[in-house]
Amino acid sequence: WQLSDNMMACFSNITANVLNEIKLNREHTKESLTTRGLRMMDDQYRDSNFTQQTLAAQLFITPNYLSTLFTKETGKTFKDHLIDRRMLAGQELLLTTDLKILEIALAVGYTDQYYFSYSFKKHFDHSPRQMRLAHKNG
Repeated sequence: WQLSDNMMACFSNITANVLNEIKLNREHTKESLTTRGLRMMDDQYRDSNFTQQTLAAQLFITPNYLSTLFTKETGKTFKDHLIDRRMLAGQELLLTTDLKILEIALAVGYTDQYYFSYSFKKHFDHSPRQMRLAHKNG
């Protein structure tokens, strides 16, 4: 049997609309996965075992897909987001408490005080001790 030109046009139009809806839904899903992932990171960054693999499993996607989403949607990798989150939390604790550097490192997800200090200096161009002293001295 053959389809008339009108039926073919109608079928093509319906198909195009369905494909467009699928595309829009996927884009929305990507955004919500990224947003959910960042919210989950805010809740879990203090855990030294929190990784890209952990978050991907919680979102029921692959680590590679999570990486692609983060980079595409935010311009930063998962690792960069996690480091930024931990560094900002570390800076806040450093400037608002008298906790020792080791205690701050542990509180923001690092298991090694020296690696925390190294990462902090790389992130802020000042060591934790330098930043704390500069803050106390005004």
